[in-house]
Parts: sequence; structure tokens; C-alpha cells
Amino acid sequence: MYKKYSCLLYYNDRSKNYLKIFKENKIYFKNIFIYNSNYKKINYPYTDKVFYFKQNFLKTIILNEILKQKCLNLIYSGAPGQIVKEKFLKRIKLFHAHPGKLPQIKGSCAIHYSLLSNRSVHCTIIKLSKSIDDGKIIYIKKFRKPNFNNISYD
Repeated sequence: MYKKYSCLLYYNDRSKNYLKIFKENKIYFKNIFIYNSNYKKINYPYTDKVFYFKQNFLKTIILNEILKQKCLNLIYSGAPGQIVKEKFLKRIKLFHAHPGKLPQIKGSCAIHYSLLSNRSVHCTIIKLSKSIDDGKIIYIKKFRKPNFNNISYD
């Protein structure tokens, strides 16, 4: 189903949770590229190959491997606050799930601002562009406001 797509993930808890959800839904990716990995292996059966990189930032070595594998459409989950350089965006298409309703709510604290201003939570899928949170909008979904009384802070 998603064979024409690959994943480019910064190795952290958020990306591990994405992979868990993808795995539960048996979502297939051509390749998965993981950076900041220190070669920690993942168990993901629905892919042709997983590539590991120690780099903490997107570097040319990663871009070259992505291009070598002919992966031009990637679902992207990067390092918190990391801005993707334009040289990457000219060569590959990165799709990102932004935790806010674009173009109204931008930035890394979008969920917090959404709850404060709109009392709602949205997710916007965009094709990344050189401007922050300003890519072509592919899809927007509104979610119910969380019940904060049921959240465990342990």
C-alpha cells in the first residue's frame, strides 16, 4: 500500500511510537532511514531494508543514501526543533505531520497554543518547504479535546 513511500526518522521516543503504530497497522515502507541511532536496531517487519546513521543532524551522507535507494517520497519525523536544509528539500519530498492546524497554528508548541486559543487539537499533513510550517497542506484532521482528568503524570 505505501511501498512508494519510505520513512526518515530521528531516533527518539516519538519515532519509536510512530513505528509501533505503523507496525500495529501493518503499514509497509520501501525503506526506513534512522539517524541518531548509534546503531540501535529496530524490529520492523514491513520494510525492505532499514538504514542506520549515527549523525544527529541530516547530513549529505544520509541524503546520498536516500537518493541511491531512489526514495524520493519520505514520511519525516525529525529531531525536535531541527530545520531541514533547502538542499534536502530540492532533492526529496518530505511529508510531515504537524501537531496543529496550519496555517493558523505554527511552531513546535502547536498543541499547547491550539488548546489555549481554540480548545481543540488538529494534525496537519504537509509537504515540507523551505519556510517553517508553510508547505503544501495535504490533509487536516481535528481531534477531540483530551480529557486531562484521565492523564497519568507518573
